[in-house]
Amino acid sequence: MKILQLYIGKSIFGTFLITILVLTGILCLGNLLKVADLILKGMDPLLVLKFFGFLIIGLLEYAIPMAILTATILVFGRLSSDNEITGMRACGVGLIHITTPVFFIGFGLMVFCLYLQNTVIPHYGFAIRKLKSEITLLAPDVLLQPGEIISFPGYTINFDRKEDGVLYKIQINQYKDEELASSIFAQRALLEFDRDREGFTLKLYDGTVEEIPDEATPQIRTTTAFRSEEHTSELQSH
Repeated sequence: MKILQLYIGKSIFGTFLITILVLTGILCLGNLLKVADLILKGMDPLLVLKFFGFLIIGLLEYAIPMAILTATILVFGRLSSDNEITGMRACGVGLIHITTPVFFIGFGLMVFCLYLQNTVIPHYGFAIRKLKSEITLLAPDVLLQPGEIISFPGYTINFDRKEDGVLYKIQINQYKDEELASSIFAQRALLEFDRDREGFTLKLYDGTVEEIPDEATPQIRTTTAFRSEEHTSELQSH
C-alpha cells in the first residue's frame, strides 16, 4: 500500500513542479517584455532582475492552485487511460487510499499558500514599491519616455517629447484617496530628482492648474494660469 501511495505521490509532485514552471512562465510573458524593454533602455540588469523576482513571488499565489489542479488531472487521467486505477480497484485498493497522496500534497500546498498570502507577499509588495522608487531615482531618464504614463505615489505624469532634459507639453494628475484632485498642464518643464530626499521637483513654465474643489461634482473645476511654478513631491513608499 505504501509503495502504491508513494508512486502516486511522486507522480503528482513531479508533474506539479513541471506544471508550475510552465504556468509561471506563461504568467510572466507580459512582464518579460517590460523587463527586456527596460534593459534595452539602459537600466541595470541586476536591478531589473531583482524587480522581476519580486513579481514572480506575487504570481505564485495564482500559479500554485492551477498547477496542483492540472497535475492531479494529468496524473489520474494517465492512470485511468493505462487501466492502472482499474487494476488497483481489482486488487481491493479503495479510492481513499489512492487519493491520500493528493490530500497530503494539497494540504501542504494550502499551508504554504497561506504563508505566502499572510507573510511573504505583503512583505515583498512593500519591497516592490521601494524598488520602484529606487529605480526611478537611479535612472529617471529610462522610465521617463514620451507618450508613456509614469506613475508615482499619488501622481501620474505624461508628456509629448523630451529634448536636452526639458519635457514639453506635460500633464500631471494628482490623486487623493485614488480620486483625481487636480491636473496641471504646462508647455515645458524641468524635472530634478533628489536622491537624498527621495523626491523630485518639477519646474513648470507657461501652464494652467485645474483643481476639483468638490469630489461630488468633479465636472466643476477652477482653473488658474501661471508663468512659472515649482511642484515638489516625495517618492517614498509608506
